Amino acid sequence: MTKIERKIARKIAVISSNRADAGLLTGLMHSINQHSDLKLLLFVSSMHLSDHDHDFWQEFTAQKLNITEKIPLLINGNQPLDNAIALGKAVQQFAKVLQHYQPDILVILGDRFEIFAAASAAMMLQIPVAHLHGGELTLGAIDDAIRHAISKMAQIHFTATEQYRQRLLQMGEQPDRVFNVGATSTDILLDMNYLNRQALEKILNIKIKHAFFLITWHPETLQAAHTDSDDPLKGLKELIKAL
Repeated sequence: MTKIERKIARKIAVISSNRADAGLLTGLMHSINQHSDLKLLLFVSSMHLSDHDHDFWQEFTAQKLNITEKIPLLINGNQPLDNAIALGKAVQQFAKVLQHYQPDILVILGDRFEIFAAASAAMMLQIPVAHLHGGELTLGAIDDAIRHAISKMAQIHFTATEQYRQRLLQMGEQPDRVFNVGATSTDILLDMNYLNRQALEKILNIKIKHAFFLITWHPETLQAAHTDSDDPLKGLKELIKAL
């Protein structure tokens, strides 16, 4: 194979496991598709193929993003042992798919356990990994350990802020392989057509009379292992009380 043929055949694999990373990766995947020297390999798994979100993968097709392979990752329960077993099975599944397609690089985002499995498989197969949104912190969640572990398995890093880039450098990553490019969600916000107040009221079926703000709540996934409280909603109740 000549150098020119190699350049044209460069395969960029992207893994999407749920709605959250799908939205953040869509713009990047379109850019890969539009590049004449690149070929997109889109692997979807996990929540995309679950009963809860079983139709979401079709949105890729609607956006003319062809799915290369569907990788089902079934979790039989929500206990620590169930997750640990699912993680082991996920490594096997991703290893088989990556070995078959032999991408030149694997692009992954974030800190979900299936993304950790994919990075582990790629590392053992000596497939380079590009990691987006490394160096961040999620206090009280297992996400931190997974995210940092993925960073150590990746060869190229694209961070959302300079602070996160500096954290990766403190972890020992090479400066010429860590790039502060900003969050991929920024591109989405810049291209988004925003609703006016009247349209929002119609969709929500409420009348907005005063100024308002939106709050999201993410429970501490490590809470059960580090607290004596029997109330899983204790933190949420404290937030509501403070408001």
